[in-house]
Amino acid sequence: MPSITAFTPSITADGTNVTYVPDGKAVIEQLPLVADFSFTIVADGGYEDANISFAENQVDIESWIEYGLGRHIQIHDDDLVLIWEGFVNQVSVSLGPLSISRGPLNAIANRVTAKYAMSEIVGNEIVATADLSTTTTDDEYSKLKYGIFEKIIDVGSVWDATEAAKYMNMHIAAYSLPETAKQFSNQGQGLGLSIQCLGYYHFFKNYIYDEIAVGVDNISVEITNATDNGKMQLAIAADPNGLFTVANSDLYTNGITVPQWDDQDSDAWTVIQTLVIAGDDTADYGRTIFGVYAGRKIIYAQVPTEFEYRQALSDPGQKVTTMEGGEVKPWNVLPGKWLLFTDFLTDKITPSNLRKDQRAMFIERVVYSSPYGLQLDGGKMYSVKQALAAKGLGM
Repeated sequence: MPSITAFTPSITADGTNVTYVPDGKAVIEQLPLVADFSFTIVADGGYEDANISFAENQVDIESWIEYGLGRHIQIHDDDLVLIWEGFVNQVSVSLGPLSISRGPLNAIANRVTAKYAMSEIVGNEIVATADLSTTTTDDEYSKLKYGIFEKIIDVGSVWDATEAAKYMNMHIAAYSLPETAKQFSNQGQGLGLSIQCLGYYHFFKNYIYDEIAVGVDNISVEITNATDNGKMQLAIAADPNGLFTVANSDLYTNGITVPQWDDQDSDAWTVIQTLVIAGDDTADYGRTIFGVYAGRKIIYAQVPTEFEYRQALSDPGQKVTTMEGGEVKPWNVLPGKWLLFTDFLTDKITPSNLRKDQRAMFIERVVYSSPYGLQLDGGKMYSVKQALAAKGLGM
């Protein structure tokens, strides 16, 4: 059975950014497992989420509600192999008649940029007098407690930069710390604690990626290449928390070229997903997948062309095995792989393109729930989106 351990991250200043080490401080505790424990892994993202419920005493519950948000969670299998990791995004507790929910952490904003246009009255009209401008501020306390969560707000036309800064400061004052909700009921349910966790790819949603340097508007760059200046590498390297590096990545070298210029104020995850949707550089723009796994390692790869798992519908234990017949524990099954149902349509010959095989499932999503629950969701494999995305179009 898997085991769960919690850590307090180490977050230190690094210029205007931070260095965020999820397991940088001492172990908090090993958490007891209960029947409600589950985690999800997806082909596009990697470690998705985890939900853990367990009984604790009031002292420990109070510690979790006070300090639990942002704690680093590791899940290991029987062989102590790391099979899921992420951060605590929300904490929910029950203390008899009092219920408390804190978070979600990913809703905070502690680096806020306000975009605005200067205006003045000319005659009887209000007109813009300058191009769009920006001003940025950080909440240093929140940044060093939780890492950087960046947001951009558009405050429209203002009379001066001071007015724009006022709205920016109002926003960061309202959202720099997590929300806490409380409810009292005289029909309370005793003591209880549950934590809702997210995988670290969600941190790509916490910073904006723009490339608007002078002279790059007409330059195209590869999605990824061997010289670390592909657009995906640039988006990864821009991480202000230091969680992700190109060095800790296994990136398929994709020769499709895309515009280097990017001025949409999109978060890095949106930019990365646009590159993933573009597909690979083969003739039919085959699908690619992207995920963050153990140790925050980034995997960007082409979809495999061979089966990795098989399953017999007639098996009383409903086990998933390797193609050689070795059992794969429910918590060790991964998405982004092909699974063959061996006793379904048994008269069929395996085609060269697995997406044409009705016995095949491309695993998009894996949901494990203790002690032995496993759900696999499959998807269809088409390349129309990839081909259009490569031409700069959408569907």
